[in-house]
Amino acid sequence: MTPVQAATIPLFMKNKDVVVEAVTGSGKTLSFLIPIVEILLRRETQLAKNQVGALVIEPTRELAKQVAGVLNQFLKEIPSLSAQLFVGGNKFPEDLKKFRESGCPIGIVTPGRLLDLLTKAHDFNVKDLEMLVLDEADRLLDMGFENTLNAILLRLPKQRRTV
Repeated sequence: MTPVQAATIPLFMKNKDVVVEAVTGSGKTLSFLIPIVEILLRRETQLAKNQVGALVIEPTRELAKQVAGVLNQFLKEIPSLSAQLFVGGNKFPEDLKKFRESGCPIGIVTPGRLLDLLTKAHDFNVKDLEMLVLDEADRLLDMGFENTLNAILLRLPKQRRTV
């Protein structure tokens, strides 16, 4: 493990909220993706098709696609878990249709699309959300997403891990 992973993963796995600041290439992405996968695999009861267990909020479509690509490399070996990418630029009805057909325990999202899902898709169930990752939180705020993030946080369960 990289130093950031060695410091972060044990805390995340012990139900702690974690804040990480490290340089590009330090392994931050795996420091939250590995625990997400592990925690969801260890659940006593599996999530229903319309339930979301983890959300990773990314500031841009490009970064969301990159993180989804890394995650999907893991999930190829784990048929019981899946992830879905929800970003602006994709057609909302198509994203919603795919979610309704296959579900997604893990959502990789941009802020605007997540707020759309939380306000317009009543079957996008985050009641059992266990983990919320605000990747590049400083960029999320610098890009003007503060109001959107506040609206999202009001709609998510208070009991969760936040990274």
